[in-house]
Amino acid sequence: MPMSSGFNLHIREVLERPVFKRARLIAGANGLDREVGWVHILEITNVAPFVTKNDLILTTGLWLHHYEQERLSYMQQLIRQQAAGLCVELGTSIENIPEEIIELADQCDFPLLVFEQPVRFVEITQDIHGLLINQQHQLLKDLEAFSRRLQQITLQSTDVHAVLHVLYEYTGYQIVYHSSVEAN
Repeated sequence: MPMSSGFNLHIREVLERPVFKRARLIAGANGLDREVGWVHILEITNVAPFVTKNDLILTTGLWLHHYEQERLSYMQQLIRQQAAGLCVELGTSIENIPEEIIELADQCDFPLLVFEQPVRFVEITQDIHGLLINQQHQLLKDLEAFSRRLQQITLQSTDVHAVLHVLYEYTGYQIVYHSSVEAN
């Protein structure tokens, strides 16, 4: 079985998860292929030190009570840090998303999702983190099986073609072998 090129979870797949059934995408529809690597709950306004590439941010939107420039700065920090997207729970701290935030998210293809009813952020993080961790575990199991198979082949034979065939089966890619020892 060919090796997977690694598991990639995208905003598009996140929206299909049961915990997101009440979420609505309000901006950044062209960013649905952004990769999600982890989920964070973040309510502070200086996000840069805490957000890394592919983080999906959950918030109640406390930062939206600030002045327009501060709100835009928050979003710009998330975009600069290459966060995957932003999920805002409406109804707890805020009732709506200001238009300038929606426009910025759309301009930058930055997915902006809202939950119009209170949600349990812990359920979201457990679901997405569980999915990501399980996929990593499966990748490690596949790698271990490949390693055992390669070890068996190298112990049974010195046939380079057998090793190349195992590499081909695992990667699914054409394998080219060039020997600096063998001369024709």
